[in-house]
Amino acid sequence: MDHSNHLLALGYSLSMKVFITGRPGCGKTTLILKLLEYFREKGVRVGGFVTREIREGRKRIGFEVEDIQGGTRGVLAHMNLRTSVKVSKYFVNVEEFERVGIRAIQKSLEEEKDLIVIDEIGKMELASSKFSKLLEDVLSSEVNLLATLHLALVGKFNQSGKVFYLNRKNFEKIFEEICKLF
Repeated sequence: MDHSNHLLALGYSLSMKVFITGRPGCGKTTLILKLLEYFREKGVRVGGFVTREIREGRKRIGFEVEDIQGGTRGVLAHMNLRTSVKVSKYFVNVEEFERVGIRAIQKSLEEEKDLIVIDEIGKMELASSKFSKLLEDVLSSEVNLLATLHLALVGKFNQSGKVFYLNRKNFEKIFEEICKLF
């Protein structure tokens, strides 16, 4: 059974593209993780990646990228790295991102997962031309997508799917709305 038929058999619609945006620290990744748990419990086959903060005490010093299917991790960006790509105070490790994040998306496409998760579409991730191309392919495909989106990029993606603006007060409401969409 291909992924479209599997989703239909579970009662889900075809080819949804859902974006979650909001200010830094509003809970985008936390919401993605809660949605992942919900979808897995419902039997939805999920692949993709999440990003997490790397902290030293209370100070954020970087970000790691994790394949949600296999658990493979890599450093996406760090204050103490020295690379040719810098976003804000973080040096971006494009090679590690491509090794973990891009591979997670490619694997999800090859395995015809029901839903691909991308956390996040932001300046660091878009520093990879391979990611930009793969993202275009995903957006123009029949693949279901759930992604977090940097607030500054909403205008670039709002025609590609449904955009939810997350804040600390509407977390549960948006969780419920997204659950109903798929």
